[in-house]
Amino acid sequence: MHMAGEKISEDIQTLAIGPLIQAKRMTGYICDGVRYLTKSRDVKRKTQNSGIMLKTITQSYASTKDKNPILAEVSFYGILTDIIELYYSKNLKFVLFKCKWVNHNKGLIEKDDYGFTLANFNHLLYKRHQLSDEPFIFASQAQQVFYVDYPMEKEWRMVVKLKPRGFYDLGDDTPTIEHKEGHMELWPEQQLDDTIFETKEDIEWVREGVPGLEIDPETLESNEAYDEDDNIS
Repeated sequence: MHMAGEKISEDIQTLAIGPLIQAKRMTGYICDGVRYLTKSRDVKRKTQNSGIMLKTITQSYASTKDKNPILAEVSFYGILTDIIELYYSKNLKFVLFKCKWVNHNKGLIEKDDYGFTLANFNHLLYKRHQLSDEPFIFASQAQQVFYVDYPMEKEWRMVVKLKPRGFYDLGDDTPTIEHKEGHMELWPEQQLDDTIFETKEDIEWVREGVPGLEIDPETLESNEAYDEDDNIS
């Protein structure tokens, strides 16, 4: 298939046909080593795995009359309510997360007086369940967060961002997943010049970690005199 002289990829053609009638609904999913659970399943557990954060680049307006929007990174916070896997022809499939998103204008405080990000789930982005709503994101877009009760305001929750277990920052933007067979941690960078002694005063002549031995000075002097007599020919 061609369009305006350009060839359309097979993936685009497959997506244009639409998904198959059959789909899979799940209550848990592991993506990039992170375990996600829906709220209905998460509520029965002591741990929390249903908090979702989405970072996206979108146009920001200063007001309704602003005609010069700027592109900026915006973070959305939500609760995972459903996990759906869609199937397409040619073995193409996608996992979608359906979330209840906090209204960014009424239910979110980016930073309070103490530096915390606060979310209020009484102010949701979509309430009427209309076809124009966009509650779904790709599973690969999700980042996991935790919501902690805010002691000063009962309706607000503090957003806590933590690195999942088994992830190590090795200096790259892409996290490394700990495999079952184990992992190796890199030693910190070391400058060999820092271990070279430049003067005799820097050298420790006393051995540590072993019990000391007391020597009588008179015995030492007599031994030295004895050694000198032996060297006389």
